[in-house]
Amino acid sequence: MNEEYRQLVERIGALTGAAPPAVLQEDAPVLARTVLRGPPEMYLVGLIGGKDVGKSSVVNALVGQEITARTSHGPGTETVIVYAHEDQARELESLLKREVPGQYQIVSHRIESLRRQVLLDLPDIDSHYDSHMQITRRMLRHMLYPIWIQSVEKYADRRPQELLAQVAAGNAPENFIFCLNKVDQLAPLKDRSAGDQPGGAETAARELAADYANRIARALGLASPPRVWLISAAHPGDHDLPALRELLSRQRGQASVDSSLRSAARQQDLTIARWVARQDLGRRLEETDRLLSAAEAQVADRLAAPLVDVAARRILDDPAYRIALADELMNCRVARWPIVNLVQVLMGPLLSVLRLRLPMQQQRALAGPEELVDVHLSAIGAARQPLGALVQSTFASLHQSSPLMARLYGQNRLWESQAAESAATELRRRLAQAVQQQQEMARRRMASGRLVGALPRLLLTIGAVVWFPFAQPLLEAWLSPGREMLLLAVQLLGVTYLLKNVGFLAIWFTVLWLALKWNTQRKLDRWLATWKQADALEPQLSLAGQVMEWSGQLLEPLRSARRQLADLLEKARSLEMELRGAQPSGGN
Repeated sequence: MNEEYRQLVERIGALTGAAPPAVLQEDAPVLARTVLRGPPEMYLVGLIGGKDVGKSSVVNALVGQEITARTSHGPGTETVIVYAHEDQARELESLLKREVPGQYQIVSHRIESLRRQVLLDLPDIDSHYDSHMQITRRMLRHMLYPIWIQSVEKYADRRPQELLAQVAAGNAPENFIFCLNKVDQLAPLKDRSAGDQPGGAETAARELAADYANRIARALGLASPPRVWLISAAHPGDHDLPALRELLSRQRGQASVDSSLRSAARQQDLTIARWVARQDLGRRLEETDRLLSAAEAQVADRLAAPLVDVAARRILDDPAYRIALADELMNCRVARWPIVNLVQVLMGPLLSVLRLRLPMQQQRALAGPEELVDVHLSAIGAARQPLGALVQSTFASLHQSSPLMARLYGQNRLWESQAAESAATELRRRLAQAVQQQQEMARRRMASGRLVGALPRLLLTIGAVVWFPFAQPLLEAWLSPGREMLLLAVQLLGVTYLLKNVGFLAIWFTVLWLALKWNTQRKLDRWLATWKQADALEPQLSLAGQVMEWSGQLLEPLRSARRQLADLLEKARSLEMELRGAQPSGGN
């Protein structure tokens, strides 16, 4: 579960900008994931304490030989002193070279019962040398069982307790051992505190131990104070040191080590879970919901509504656009109609004169889709603002209403003129592209003639030219008795007859052209009505649909944040339930 929590923290941090918990920092003095994954070939026990608390003396007393020098002045312990079985030397060498290169010493032994246990004497944690603290912090990432040693003079020091709290965020407190050294120095207090009564020093030591335990409990948030071992390295046979030596001389079994690792992993999960709880995802989700609702209302009222109800409709209702598109479609259509296409050519100058009677702004729209869109987006809304200014003012209001906007729109600050104008340019591009696709679709449909329609077109055009002036009179003469055929031949070559038929054919083809013009305009009106709808079957052709999609993208950072927060909240609750359901591991 630890890895799932880490991923959850990364996602929360990316969304909210919250700094990750200290337990996940690379240099945090907590057990590394490689240790938690276990099972290790060895486990590390380390003595941690400040200067002059007697760590080196305790180490020597525990192992029964002088393996580390005792110092009461100068920089104190400067390197890691390692007491381990000789079979572990190679693996330890690799670990120490990686973590504290050149700052360690390995003392090997052949005690078979301590093959897997490694004892460390670490530099002082309250040293003036930063390198000493860094060495200890790096080794704590591999130390499953820290032994915290304080002396009777320094047990209340704040700095060791701060480090203890950091370590306990990633390791279970039941894996710790707490010692109070130099209790022999309390012997002079016997006369002052208890008169001549025997045990006065022991009573004072127990009182100090209880105070020390209470301080530890407060620092770690424990329900009850932990045990504090009273020891005196100067008198190794007295107090709790013999029992502590006995405890550390018994190597832990694999089951015990595995249980300690599970406890440490659970502690890291609890620490991260508390950090997740402090992020208050539920409140953040409610705040985002409120902001999203306000943003949707403002964008709909100030942007989408005027753009859909006014600008998009005006584009499609623009007389210049409708005339130009109708002419273009008519050209595509009559290209398949012989002779009628000549009527279209003859009508061209008349249509041009009609366009010139349009206002100059609408004539500018004839230049292309971009100009057409620009004409109708130049002033939007009740304030008749340019689109970019309207976007900027809308999001400026939202930005002032909630600090969330600054974080969610950090890469696209729509309350600033440059970003707002960029969004307006994007809408112009979308609408111009939709207009262009409308034109292409209309041309494509008009140009795609079916074979079944070719015969009627030929009959109504070429057939009319053959039938009315020639075929019909010849057929009538052939069906009549007498010399009508000869008379008809003379009439067909007469100027009057020819002019009469030319006039009739002109009327005929003009009627055909008007019929095609009316039918083309009817189809165009039907398409334009469809393109005005936001839920058109072809959204890429709907101007209203493009406006709705564009306005939705303006709110996408908010909607995305809302979706992510809801997902993170659900995931956090799921992990919390799993963590609560997990059985806590047993202690020492």
